[in-house]
Amino acid sequence: MLALVATPLSVLLDLPLKIQSAYSAVFGEDNEPTVEGTWPLVQGCDGATRVATSRSIDDLPSTDDPREDIRSTIVESGGGSWESGTLYVTISVASDGEAIQVFDVKPRRLSSQVADPTWIYDTESGCGGGDTYRTYHYNLDDGTFEDLGLIGDGDNPEVVTGTPTEDPGSAFTVRPGRFALLQVHVTSCNANYEWEMEVRYTIAGDPEKQTKTIGPYRSYGASEDAVAYTGGPGRGGFFPTLRENDFVRPNGSCPG
Repeated sequence: MLALVATPLSVLLDLPLKIQSAYSAVFGEDNEPTVEGTWPLVQGCDGATRVATSRSIDDLPSTDDPREDIRSTIVESGGGSWESGTLYVTISVASDGEAIQVFDVKPRRLSSQVADPTWIYDTESGCGGGDTYRTYHYNLDDGTFEDLGLIGDGDNPEVVTGTPTEDPGSAFTVRPGRFALLQVHVTSCNANYEWEMEVRYTIAGDPEKQTKTIGPYRSYGASEDAVAYTGGPGRGGFFPTLRENDFVRPNGSCPG
């Protein structure tokens, strides 16, 4: 039987700065466990994830930092993934908290009638992933949620710190001062969705089941007339370039 990878706070120093920043916020002074989500980009160097929104480009916060990933800005301003995105779920317990047992991780679809996006952004940079995560797949179109186990890219992908290998249940324990990290690939091809993720757990010594929820998140997959942009931030602001929207599909024609 596989064992849970117990991960102390000190290992955060070995993680990329972007991930450190996301995780540092989850360890507070509250004795309650904390659940945080990072959506929708792949950690590291994401050159594939596309995002969509119904907001005007003119309404986006301006930036002149060429290092900033405009996709995060679009999503934080009310957008979502286009066709696919990745959610990282971090479950943590403060150093003065009580150990918890995670017995269920479950998404919940809130709506399949989110308004069509008016435009889609496609990045021109990135270099892909390579690390190994405990990975799930959430198909919003048919509602299935599947545990894929440990998944990684490349010949010798490194198992990411905090990766649990036990199934949710009594063996999936997060102890004080430690965290667990899950990766959820989310796909949407036939409609535009809003959804959230629930983590259900018990605290050591207390049989009462509790739930923490993160989200809501948006995942787009249908548009009749959205236009596509590429480009990125540069000196003086964000300069998107209209491109041939060859990947904008009619409703229900998700690529196989």
